[in-house]
Order: sequence, then C-alpha cells, then structure tokens
Amino acid sequence: MKIETIINALRGAYNNENQSFEAFSYNEIKYVLLSHLHTSKNISRTGREQFIESFLRKFHKEEINEVNFNAFFEEAKTKYFRKKEVNYTLITSLSIDYLPFRKIKINRSILRIHGKKFPKKFLKSRKAVLADSRKEESLNDFLKVSVELKGKSFYDAFEEAYFDLNILRGILCLNINSTSEIPLTNDSHRAINKVQFGEYHTLHISESGESIDSRSHWFETNFGEKVTQFSNENKEVRKKNILFWLSKLNSCQKEHKNKLSEVFNLYAGAFDEKDKQTCFLKSWVALESLLGTHGNETIIKRCSSIYKKQDRNFQNEILKGLQLQRNQIVHENDDKINSIVNCYHIQRYIKGILLYNNLRYSKIIKNNEEALKLLDYRLQSESSLESEIKVLSAIKKIKKYES
Repeated sequence: MKIETIINALRGAYNNENQSFEAFSYNEIKYVLLSHLHTSKNISRTGREQFIESFLRKFHKEEINEVNFNAFFEEAKTKYFRKKEVNYTLITSLSIDYLPFRKIKINRSILRIHGKKFPKKFLKSRKAVLADSRKEESLNDFLKVSVELKGKSFYDAFEEAYFDLNILRGILCLNINSTSEIPLTNDSHRAINKVQFGEYHTLHISESGESIDSRSHWFETNFGEKVTQFSNENKEVRKKNILFWLSKLNSCQKEHKNKLSEVFNLYAGAFDEKDKQTCFLKSWVALESLLGTHGNETIIKRCSSIYKKQDRNFQNEILKGLQLQRNQIVHENDDKINSIVNCYHIQRYIKGILLYNNLRYSKIIKNNEEALKLLDYRLQSESSLESEIKVLSAIKKIKKYES
C-alpha cells in the first residue's frame, strides 16, 4: 500500500474549520485500508472495522503525515491486542435430533450438546435480548448447542465460535447429506444440507449467563424448519464416521488444519443455499480452495486423481462439463442446465479428496501444498516416480555431505 497516497486522501477529506472528516471520503478511505489489512483469523469483520476507525480517529486535530500514520497505526494495534480476553458462550441450535457425543473441542472452542432445551443459565437473557428486538423464538425439536471460548470482543468471539461450529456442521453434512438427487422439477426449494442452524444465535458472558446488549443476537438467514432424524438403524455407523472425521482433523498439523477448517466452512455455507445456482457457484469456490488453484485444467486433474485409472476418463468429462457450466453462468449468465446435479457432483469431489487424500494422510501432511503434491503424484507413472525418488535420494546425500 502506498502510504503517501492514503495520507493525501486523508488530508483532502479533512475539514479544518470543523476539525472533522468529510463522511463519504472518510468511508472510502476506511474501506481501502480494510482491503489492505491482514489480521489473524480470530479477529472479526466488525473487529477489523473498529480497529481502522480507532486508528483514523487519532488524526483528529493532529497533523496528517507519514510519521504520525505509522505511529498511530502501531498505537491502535498495541491497544487492540492489549484487550483482556473474556469467556463468552454462543447459544444456538442445529436441525438434527441427536448427536453421538456431549462435548467436543474444535480449535479454541468447547462445543457442548444440550438436548432439546437451552441451558437454564442463559435462557432468561436469551429471551430478553430477542424480546428487545421484538423477536420470538419458535418452538422446534432442534438440538440445542453451546460454544464456549475466549475473545477480545463479543464480535470476535461470535465469529470464531460460529466458524468452529461450522467445522462440525460441515463434517456432519458431508456424512449425512444425500449423495445424489434426480431433479423432478426445475429445482428443489430445499437446501442440500441436512444439518442447518436454528433461527437465532445469542452470545453471553460465560460466568454470568448475561448478554452484552441488544446487539448480541444474530438471525440465521438460511433457517429452515425441517429436523433431520438420526435413525437408529445406522446410528453406530454414523457415530463411527463422524468421530473418525473429527479425530483425523484434530490429528492434522496446524497449517493443514487451518486450511481444512476454511474448506469445511466454505462447504457448509455453500450447501445451505436454497438457490442451486448460488450453491453451485459457492461450492466451486470451496473446491478451488481445497485444490489450491483457480486453473480449470489443474482442478480437473486433481479431482480425477483420486479415482482408479479406468474411471478417470469419465470423471474428466464430468469435470469439463462442470467447468463449462460454471463459466457460462459467471460470464454469460446462462443457466440452461439444472444446477442441483452439479452441486452433488462437487460435493462428491470435495468429500472424496478430503477422505482419500487430506485426512487419510493427515499425519504426514504438513500443509495444503503437501496435500496437493500427493494428488499430483497420483497421476504420475511408477517409472516417473522411481526416477524422482532416485533424484531426491541423491539430493539428500549431497545435503548430508555439504552439512
């Protein structure tokens, strides 16, 4: 970022008579700074905005120059990270009647399953904060869930808790969602995800159970009223599968786990969409993120690599079709083919790559780059791999000799 350009814009937006910034120019500058700001994952969107606002406010009645710019930025950063962390608890629900565990840790969050009723400690405050906004929770059989973690602000705490819970939801949906559907009408009015969030999320101080204020509630835009039944016939199988995915994710090294956490969130968000064209486009983004590329040829190769050699040609044709349909929608707004089938194809590729590549070899993969190497190596012939092994062995000996 060219700081001098930003400083000139700030000077132009400053009104010396009123000692204030012109509102629209200030807002433009604020969002330019936001676009260049890199922060840790557990700082929320609102937290980033508040940080930039506190930084810009420091120029009030002060000379705007490069020295002050850097000094004020460091001051705002120090002040933000000195904030004391508070124990927060997110209270929400999931559209499923049962889960095979009562407590689980994902990243920094402790997730607890409470059955059909919210914990009494938070119930009064939850009702009050919704009533303040003239909202009332409808009765349903959704499974009540709490997520506890530390945060420097309740916005940060909410986004991090929501993100971690979405990891669990992504794993649940990959194991419970239908694997295909024959479209009998133009489209389905339901989301593909079988496990969705309840209507409202509220955030509370863990010790007291109280809400912060009337802002500490969020409405779930993709809320649906259908509850998924965790059938008795395959309860043990599902339990085993879900716990397998969770244990494999937790065994990943940090950098690799962070990438997979993002993919689970992108997947869960995409398959919440009722509009299947939107679901298709968002799920393609999730696939690109998992495969670490926007290149169509690379996407096709890496997806087909998890299949046996005799099946790859047909998978290539499916993937080429998906690529063409995606480009037609994005570049020409042309959606002549029902996107619901595309969504199921992409779900299958995401699940297959996670299951047969990233999670299967989670103990030896350090990051997503290594996971992608595994996919690429699958397509090489044995003779090519043998040659590469010989070269790498020689390099190891050279390195040992040189050290």
